[in-house]
Amino acid sequence: MCLVTNQQKPFVADRDIMVYKKLIKNGDDYHSPIQHLFKWKPGEVRHTPLKKVEKNKGIQTYDRKATMHYYSSSSSDFLNKKSIIIGPGFHAATTRERLGGGYLAKIYTFVIPEGSKYYEDVTGLIVSDTIKMLKPEKMDVASAVF
Repeated sequence: MCLVTNQQKPFVADRDIMVYKKLIKNGDDYHSPIQHLFKWKPGEVRHTPLKKVEKNKGIQTYDRKATMHYYSSSSSDFLNKKSIIIGPGFHAATTRERLGGGYLAKIYTFVIPEGSKYYEDVTGLIVSDTIKMLKPEKMDVASAVF
């Protein structure tokens, strides 16, 4: 996945930031619907470096339609001279609503710990170098994604 942003340098979290990811639960395993081999464990802190991706490389955003809509309606090009692309990192959303619907995945809460580096876009997506999955709560019907 890639995040397109006009933010030129990463922010450093001055507090814990609550974020959300869609995961599929299979038995005791939690995994991403996109990165099937990547397993999440509640309470485990994960680290990875953030890396910029060259603009002429093929990119795949979490929500290309929303990204394209924003950049096409904001008097700037999708990949304008100011925008950068962040590929590797932990991708998430800043609200549950931003993740939309689905039929297999449910939305789980994560935290980007204080001191982590992160980038945000204008559509409610975020990518960080550190993240922790919180212990899943009992899902109520309102928070389940169908």
